[in-house]
This record gives sequence, structure tokens and C-alpha cells, in this order.
Amino acid sequence: MFIQYFWVPTLYFFAFKIFGIIINMKRINYYFLLTVFVSINLHSQIATNSLFIETKSINPSIIGKRPVAVFSLTINEDRIKKDLDLSTGSFGTGAKENNIIDVKSASLFYGGKSGGFLTSEFTLKQAQGTKKVKVSSSTANFSSSNNVRNTYAQLGYGLGRFLGLSMGLLKYHYVFKVQNDYADFDNKSDTLVKMIKAGLNFKSLLNFGFYAEYDQIDTKLEQNSVSSEQKEKMKIIGGGIGFIQNKFHLQASYEKRLEPPPNPHGKKLKPARIIGTLEFAVSGITLGYTGNYYIDGFIDMENVLYKSLVYGSAMEEPRLEHTFNIAFGLSKGHTFSGSLSYSNIKAEESSGLFGDGIKYPAITKSIGVSLKYSYIF
Repeated sequence: MFIQYFWVPTLYFFAFKIFGIIINMKRINYYFLLTVFVSINLHSQIATNSLFIETKSINPSIIGKRPVAVFSLTINEDRIKKDLDLSTGSFGTGAKENNIIDVKSASLFYGGKSGGFLTSEFTLKQAQGTKKVKVSSSTANFSSSNNVRNTYAQLGYGLGRFLGLSMGLLKYHYVFKVQNDYADFDNKSDTLVKMIKAGLNFKSLLNFGFYAEYDQIDTKLEQNSVSSEQKEKMKIIGGGIGFIQNKFHLQASYEKRLEPPPNPHGKKLKPARIIGTLEFAVSGITLGYTGNYYIDGFIDMENVLYKSLVYGSAMEEPRLEHTFNIAFGLSKGHTFSGSLSYSNIKAEESSGLFGDGIKYPAITKSIGVSLKYSYIF
């Protein structure tokens, strides 16, 4: 009972976070993830709970609907190699951009069992990543490196079965270096994000859920030894509708950022995310699909490190991420699992370094590996 109701030092991340397939079609990047023998955090819970008990709740009022308690520990690594042909840009024929990205993370998650007035959910995640970029052409050579690390923690409470509240912190350290014949600079930033969410849900034939989020973002910048500070506020609202029975779950939701920040290219941004989820269980196997459609750079704070390294300045492009999920197993006790993915994709993408909006032919190769321990009780 103590574990369920109070701060639990837990740290979790998707049992198989990334990777798959990035495809560009009609200005939408498609990202596929197939996970085997692992239940992952789909982050789709706004109107009702998931059939996958380890799924985190976007709407904190859903925390009070988990039928059993779960603790899990996950370690994960993703490696991505992306090559772009820049011949159609300003660098001329034969120009290329090579990206090497490595992301490592370790996380704990605890989700309490419903039944009382207070049901807790706690996430703690640490991640670090590097990105090395090299641009070569007949007229110029350019290289840069990014180093990022962050710590994310969130504690949420379900207040009964219909209300919820959560608080979170994100510490984010970013270093961007350029050292070559054409430029030499070193930019650093340290960001602290304080997050608070409140939500409610109710049932009237179907399940409905709504939440509001307020984030305070404080950033300290250092550009070539010149220091400055930035402060930003982010407000998000979201709502969803869903249907759930013992072996079937269907849900759709929409989230929107209010008062979006100014865009350096003069474009008026309307950051939003649309999520659709379908889950069902057959003969002891639970299957699920979740699609996340990101519009104008909608930010998921827990995964901001990965998204910023992979997409860079192309973050604002529309992007559709597909996740397929499968779980075998025990309803109680200890479980160990692992997953591996590989992809080799040809597409057209914008440069994550220049942000010029031009689509270039790209080849992305990625491999991801994850190991996970869970205890369900």
C-alpha cells in the first residue's frame, strides 16, 4: 500500500522505444515500430485505460483505472545512420549530408492498482544522445556535433476513478559544436521544465476524457561564451473519446498547444497531436496499434531528446508515427523480455541541420535493442 500511494523511485521507458521506418509521402513522415514480446508505453490514454497495463496515462484521471499494479525496468539503445543527397540544394552536384545518431536510455515505471481514493503512477527516465553531422561537397566541407542528456520524472495521482493530477520535471542539457575551416563556435543550453496536469473522465454510453497542462520552461544559453536566459510558458489542452470492454479497446484523441511560439520563417504554427488506438486480446495474446499524427512540431516532453536529435530543424514537418504492440503473458509475477528492430528506408526528407524546407533523397538505416524486466502484482 505504501508503494502505491507515495513517491516510488521508478524509471521507465518504452520497452521497445524506437525504431522502425521513416517514410515521407505527401509531406508526412511515416514512422513504424514493431515490438515483439514486449508491452510498450503507448501514451494514448486520455478517455479510458489501455489493455496494456504498463501504458502511461496522458490524462492523469485515467491512473485510477489500472486493474493491477506493475513495476518495470527498461534499458534501450538506438543507432541511426542517415545519408542525404544535397545535390539539388545550394551546395551543388555531389553534395552529401551524413548523420550518425546514438541514443541510450534507462527507465523505471510504477503504476498502482486502482481500488482506493489515491492511485499513483511514477516515471523516471534518464537518456543521453549524440549526433554527428558531416556535409561534403566540391566547394565546401562542414561538420558539427550534438551532445544531449536529460532526466525526466513524473508523479501522478488518480483521485478516485474520475479525477487526476500529475507533476513533472525535465532537465535538459544540450551542446552544439561546429569546428572547421568555415566556422568555429560552441553553443550550450540548460533547460528546466516544470509540468503540471489536471484531468477528468466520465462515461455516458462511451468514455470521455479531458485534461489541461501547464509547463514553465526556463533555459540558460551560452553562445561563444556569451550568456543569456529565456523563459517560456506552454499550455496544452486535450480531449478523447473511447470504448473499452474486457478484450477490446478503441480510442481517439486530439491535443493542441495554446499560444504557440513564433516561427523564425514567419509561418503561423498550430502545434497539435491526433492519436488513434485499437487493442484486442485473443487466446492470451494482446495486440494493439496506435497512430500518432504530429502537426507543426507538437512536443512530447518525455521524448524530446530523441525527437530533437533525429528530426532537428525538420521537427515542424507533419509526421505520422505507427506503433504495433504485442504482449504475451502472465497476468501476475515476474517477466523478462527483449526486442530488436532494424530498418533500411529510402525517402525524401528535409535536412535536420539547415532547415531550408527543401526535400532531399535520403537513406535511413536504424537498429534498436531493448531489455526489460517487469513485476505485475
